[in-house]
Amino acid sequence: MAEVQGYVFAGKRLAARCARRLGKIDLAARLETEALSLAERFEDAFWCEELGTYALALDGAKQPCKVRTSNAGQLLFTGIVRPERARRVAADLMSQKFFSGWGIRT
Repeated sequence: MAEVQGYVFAGKRLAARCARRLGKIDLAARLETEALSLAERFEDAFWCEELGTYALALDGAKQPCKVRTSNAGQLLFTGIVRPERARRVAADLMSQKFFSGWGIRT
């Protein structure tokens, strides 16, 4: 699932910050490097230009499940999304196609 990748990214960045505060500079650097590597792999694997958003998940063959869902919105607060794509995801979520009459449809 796309949002799980975002949670792992955010967790590694937070753990790196904690390690840095504890003086574990090597560990902090390793965690930060892992987070940045994950973000690059995530972009390559999950971004679907034809949808203008991120895939819901990858299937068993590591192919993107090209489904337009609100799950991509959870990525926004994790920091894994590139700024230019974050704007596209947010605009998509606020568009009429996602409005249920009660709010953003899931």
